[in-house]
Amino acid sequence: MMTTTNANNDNGSKVCPQCGAAFTCDISAGEAHCWCFDLPNVLPLREDASCLCSTCLRAAIAEAMNAAQRELQRQHEQGISCHNIVS
Repeated sequence: MMTTTNANNDNGSKVCPQCGAAFTCDISAGEAHCWCFDLPNVLPLREDASCLCSTCLRAAIAEAMNAAQRELQRQHEQGISCHNIVS
């Protein structure tokens, strides 16, 4: 879960709002690319949300992907497919 509070300063140092770990956000440090850009973009993100550390972000992504996979499996087992859904 992302929160709207996050300690940071001009060098991109941040504190993860979920676990309290210190980490660096390259965007906050003025760089054009951040390490998180290399991870799958699968989480909805509010515009005012704070960054998570690598460990927490990777765990959140894994959980989101696992939840999506479980839902697809559930739909498959029930015979639900996108072809059966009427708009």
